[in-house]
Amino acid sequence: MSVDERAGLQTLRLRGLVDRLLGAQGLQAARLKEVGVESGAPLTLADLPRLPTLGKPDLWEAYPFGMLAVPLEDCVCVHGSSGTSGRPTLVPYTSNDLDLWSHVVARGLAGAGATAARSSTTRTATACSPVASACTTVPGRWAPR
Repeated sequence: MSVDERAGLQTLRLRGLVDRLLGAQGLQAARLKEVGVESGAPLTLADLPRLPTLGKPDLWEAYPFGMLAVPLEDCVCVHGSSGTSGRPTLVPYTSNDLDLWSHVVARGLAGAGATAARSSTTRTATACSPVASACTTVPGRWAPR
């Protein structure tokens, strides 16, 4: 894919994402409107630095499921972590989210040299995503030391 083709695809995805966030009418929609974004259509990649982001405090304030952009029944699993603060953060995933995540993990593992003849050890949420990795993923607590 050429640089221009990639930029075109990223712009298309940015516009779709912003339209979905605005349609969900949640916190992110309110923040987008605060910076003058009423639609994804006019946005370009050059607009990214001015777009608002969310952080863990936002997730904590909306705990447990106040930040969902889909109905809870569309979520197939929930990842929970207290991180280093001891305060729980829940992140629900749809089946599409898990499929996308497994491909992201697979690309990262392949880039690091993973093959079907190798295994990897993980101590993170990647343990639930070996589907597309083409290698055996062993959760860290069961890995040989």
